[in-house]
Amino acid sequence: MSIPCCQKTLGISRSNVSAKRVASAVLGLSLVLLCSTPGQCLTYTVFDVPGADNSDAYAINAVGVVTGPYTSNGSNVSHGYVRDAVGNITIFDVKGATSGTTPNAINDHGAIVGIYGDAGGTHGFLRRPSGKIVSIDVAGSSSTTATAINKAGAITGYYSDGAGTHGFVRDSHGIAASFDMPGPTSTTPYGISQNGSITGYFVDAKGTHGFVRDAQGALTSFDAPNSALTMAFSINRSDSATGYYRDKSGYFFGFVYSGTKVTPFYVPNAVRTFGRAINTKGIVTGDFAASGAIGGFIRDYKGFITTFAAPGAYATEPNAINAAGVVAGTALDAAGHHAFVRTP
Repeated sequence: MSIPCCQKTLGISRSNVSAKRVASAVLGLSLVLLCSTPGQCLTYTVFDVPGADNSDAYAINAVGVVTGPYTSNGSNVSHGYVRDAVGNITIFDVKGATSGTTPNAINDHGAIVGIYGDAGGTHGFLRRPSGKIVSIDVAGSSSTTATAINKAGAITGYYSDGAGTHGFVRDSHGIAASFDMPGPTSTTPYGISQNGSITGYFVDAKGTHGFVRDAQGALTSFDAPNSALTMAFSINRSDSATGYYRDKSGYFFGFVYSGTKVTPFYVPNAVRTFGRAINTKGIVTGDFAASGAIGGFIRDYKGFITTFAAPGAYATEPNAINAAGVVAGTALDAAGHHAFVRTP
């Protein structure tokens, strides 16, 4: 795997960037150390589940535990894994799953939520820190997807029934409540904060819009400026949300929503910029497309953007960021998908 010069801070000059590969005895693990100046280094850990054809990292918690799906043996059926902070990997499947187990999120205690499929359809699941797995099905649903979980164990996601797609929140005792944005809509929650606020998007006759549901259940919709579509995916304890929008000319931008204000942003020269996750400090990560390649970025709370690429990857897709600024995501190369962790 080659080591490109893979970091650029927009508006800040960084020179004398050096790279060092660190050997590891852990199967499928590559460590790369990038230093702009002595004492200012980044570590990229690129790893695969042993025996996997493809490994993706979808979520990371405060202590650096990563989860996501992997595939193996030439099959497209996904399985779950959890990788602890020192690199030990545990694989798992929901019992009875026949069409895949896909982890979507992990909380600071190590509880994981996601989806699995069996002969009866699509269901959500909760994997407790002990390893015990329980199914999540909203009453009356034909399918249920769990998308996020917070430290208190509150879970959000969406479900479908004969009337459409609806949001739900499930408390730590297993009691679920459904919710919808007003009017005939399809409501799809994706993120939940530590204080219980939820974000996502909904579709009505006028288009696709972002929303925030606060911890008391109050719903607020929002749209980015001049947008034809607005989608939110992640929210922090300050109720700041991130996602992306398409303007009326067809271009995609990232955004940060705080209260009544939507702040657009983009990576210069990119044809599209997607915000994927925001941490407690207001730092956003996501991906962008430019010059035929897909790269990752970090946007700090002041708006400065740093772009980066995982070593050897032609596409870098960050999916999550924790409070310490550690990013987890997927790096793509000629061999397939590989999970990565970028540590500042």
